Amino acid sequence: MSVVIDKILNLGDDQLANQFIVLFPDGLPGGGDVDNLSLRLDEGFDMPSEEVNVYNIKYRGMDIPKTGMAEQTSKEFELIARLDKDWTIWKSLRTAYKYTYNPITGTAMSEADSRFSIEVQALDNNNNIIETVSFKNSKLKTLKGPAFGHEEEGPAKITMSFLYGSMEFS
Repeated sequence: MSVVIDKILNLGDDQLANQFIVLFPDGLPGGGDVDNLSLRLDEGFDMPSEEVNVYNIKYRGMDIPKTGMAEQTSKEFELIARLDKDWTIWKSLRTAYKYTYNPITGTAMSEADSRFSIEVQALDNNNNIIETVSFKNSKLKTLKGPAFGHEEEGPAKITMSFLYGSMEFS
């Protein structure tokens, strides 16, 4: 049994799920305090799945799935952040959202002006960057304000979802 234990321990350390940072390396459209936003992202980050399209071949009662040469990834993900007492990050995100679509004027900035990069950095036990996942050409899709409640004891949270053009690993 000790041989199995030795093998398991020699596999190396595991990537700890709570050792990551989310960054906005190019900032947000319209400016804003992205450092404040990054540090207030205290919820987990659920990586989007990568999917290839599938089609079926039917022959004599059989259904055989095959993969095609097209991407079927949804290209969306969500982040949740603690809202600061002065609503600074909310104001930054509202400005970025208005670059995507301004509901008051019915206008939007160009795709080039409303897109930005988001990076998720996986860290080891010594805070060294092990892997960086870059979401290129991201765009704010939804922005949801906090839920207020008299029974709540913790910080108010805001939810945002993003679209992205490509997910790259380095």
